[in-house]
Amino acid sequence: MALPESGPDPTDTAAALAAFLARRREISGPRRLILAVFMATLDDLRRYPRTAKEYHAAYAWVCSDDEAWPFAFVPLCETLGLDPAAVRARVCALYRAPVTLHRVNGHPMVQRVPLPARPVRAPACGIL
Repeated sequence: MALPESGPDPTDTAAALAAFLARRREISGPRRLILAVFMATLDDLRRYPRTAKEYHAAYAWVCSDDEAWPFAFVPLCETLGLDPAAVRARVCALYRAPVTLHRVNGHPMVQRVPLPARPVRAPACGIL
């Protein structure tokens, strides 16, 4: 009685590369673009400090409920078949809300800034 086939040889690098390239081709161009937007956002949240404008922009994008713009968070989640609330909850669990630095009596102070669901005009005092 012969043993069943165990599958492809895991040490065959040419076969592994061919399988990787085949899987990569399965993702269409638009889906690759959407995944690149998500990856860039996660990279910004990981790379920049919470006081940086890039962190603020990435966090605001994830928190936004805007559906008018094709590359807004909610439409991209729906295109990928993901639940926007679940993705948002996971991202917010991994990354904390941004902070803003301002000075009080000449000393730097850190203030946690909760981001609204909709964009609002910044106050005239320049804190945000």
